[in-house]
Amino acid sequence: MATIWCLLFAATFVGSTHGHLVMSSIFSDGAVLQTTDEGGHPPVLFGMSNASSTVVIQGTAGFMEINTTADGEGNWKVTIMETPKMPGPYNVTVTEYGGGHPLDTFNMSDIFFGDVYFCSGQSNMAFTMHGISNATQEIANANHSNIRLFKAGGTRFQLSETEDEVGAGGGWMPCNSQTVAGFSAVCYLSGRDIMSMHTGKRYIGLVESAVGGTGVQLWASNKTEMTCGQQAYRMKENYKAAMLYDTMVLPYLPYAVRAAFWYQGEANADECCPIGREDYSCYLEHMIADWQGVWGYKVPFVVIQLHTWGYMPCDADVVLANELESGIRLAQWDVGRHNLSNTALVSAVDLGGALHPPYKSEVGRRVALAVIGTVFFQDIQWQYPYIRNATGNFTHGKYEVDVYVENGEGLHMMETPTCNQSDPQKCSVYCCKNGAPGMFILLGYNWSSFYTANPYNLQLVDIKENHVYLSMLANDTYKGKPHVARILYQLSPHPFCSLVNGQGLAMPTQGPVPI
Repeated sequence: MATIWCLLFAATFVGSTHGHLVMSSIFSDGAVLQTTDEGGHPPVLFGMSNASSTVVIQGTAGFMEINTTADGEGNWKVTIMETPKMPGPYNVTVTEYGGGHPLDTFNMSDIFFGDVYFCSGQSNMAFTMHGISNATQEIANANHSNIRLFKAGGTRFQLSETEDEVGAGGGWMPCNSQTVAGFSAVCYLSGRDIMSMHTGKRYIGLVESAVGGTGVQLWASNKTEMTCGQQAYRMKENYKAAMLYDTMVLPYLPYAVRAAFWYQGEANADECCPIGREDYSCYLEHMIADWQGVWGYKVPFVVIQLHTWGYMPCDADVVLANELESGIRLAQWDVGRHNLSNTALVSAVDLGGALHPPYKSEVGRRVALAVIGTVFFQDIQWQYPYIRNATGNFTHGKYEVDVYVENGEGLHMMETPTCNQSDPQKCSVYCCKNGAPGMFILLGYNWSSFYTANPYNLQLVDIKENHVYLSMLANDTYKGKPHVARILYQLSPHPFCSLVNGQGLAMPTQGPVPI
C-alpha cells in the first residue's frame, strides 16, 4: 500500500511543505465525511507520515480528539466510531509528532458529516449535466448548499464532448449551476433525488471516479486479473489491467461511503476490451469484492444495467446482432440480482438509442429509489418487474406462453427511443405495435438454437395484471414441434418496445428462464 501511495503522490495526494504528513486529495476544504446516522459506516481518516510517528486529529468544538500511531511504513488510519450530533461545519487539524514535538500539520476547513456516494464507471457515468435532455432547467435548479462535489483523479483516456475536467482531483466543490454543469449527471441526479425523497437537509458528498472508454478489467485489482484474466481478450494499446484501480479507486479508499454506483460495460462490448458474459460477471463480482475489502465493509453497490445503442433495420431477422452487448447486460443481471449480497440492480435498457443517451434524470431517479429501498430500508416501491416463471402450451396450431411478472403491478408497454429514431415507414409494424415483435425470444435446449425461424413471429397478445401472454404460429416452431426450453427478455441490442411497471421501472434484460 505504501509503495502505491508514494507513486500516486503527485496526482492524488497532498501534503504540507515539509512533506512528512500526506493525505489523499479527498481530504480537503469542504469535504463531507460519512455520518453514522441511520446506520452509516463510521468515517475513516487515513494518510502517511514518518514511520512510527504519533498522529493527532483535532477539531473545533464538538469534534473529538483522536490519537494514533503510524506503522513501520508510515501508514496510519483512524475511525470516528460515532459522528458528532451537529453535522458541521468543523475545522480539522491533523498533526504529526515525533519525539514529543510537532513535525507537520495538515488543515481542513468547512467539514460536514453527511452521506457520501462513490460513482464510478465509464463514459455514461462521466456524462455531464450539460449533455442531458433537460439540461437547462436541471442546471438552473442545481443550487444546493448541502451537496458537495468531488472529481477523482484527473485521468482521462477518451474525452468526449460531454466530459469536462473542471475540478478533477482539485478538491471538493459546492454544488451550484456553475460546478454541476461539468459533473457526472447520474451521480448528481441520484444524490439529488435521494435528498429530495428521503434525507432532506442532511449533507451529501458525491465522488465521481469515471473514465470514458474503459473496460471493467482496468477497474479491478491485479488479484482479480489473476483470477478472471485467464481467458484470452485484447485491450487497446497502453491499457493495462488494474491501472484505474490503482489511480482512480485505491487513493480514495477506505474513505467511508453510504453506497457506490456502477455504470459501465460499453467498452467490454466494443473494440476496447471485449469479453463475454461469464468473464464480465467474474470481473465485476471480484472488482466489487476488491473495493469492499479496502473499505473494510460490504459497501452497498447499485449496478446500472446498460442501455442499448445504435440503429437496427426494421426488417432484420437477427436478434443477437451484438452478442457481447447482450452478454454484458445479462452479466449485470447476474451480479446485480443474484451473485452478490449488498447489490441492487437498476435497468436502463429502455433508455437507450445512442451510446450516450441523454435520459439521465430517469436513471438517477431509479438509482435513488433503489438506495432508499435497499440501503435506508424504507417501505417504497423500488423493485423493477422481472420474469418469475413462464409456462407454455401447444394448442390449436399455436404455441402460447404465460409469463408471470413479479412486481408487475401496472405493467404496460412503452416505446423506446430506438423506435422513435427509426424510419417510421419501415418500422410501422414494430415498436409497441402488432405484438411488439422481438421483445421476447424462445430458445431450444441449445443456447444457439432459436426456437423460432424468425424471432419476430413471437408476439405479445395481452397483458392482464401480472401476466404477459405471448403467442406464435405452430408452423414457425423448430422442426414443427414445440421443443421450447427457455425464454429470454430484451436480448436484442436495439429493442423497440419495453415493459414498464406502474412505478415507471423497466423490466431488465434477463434470462434464460425455464418454461
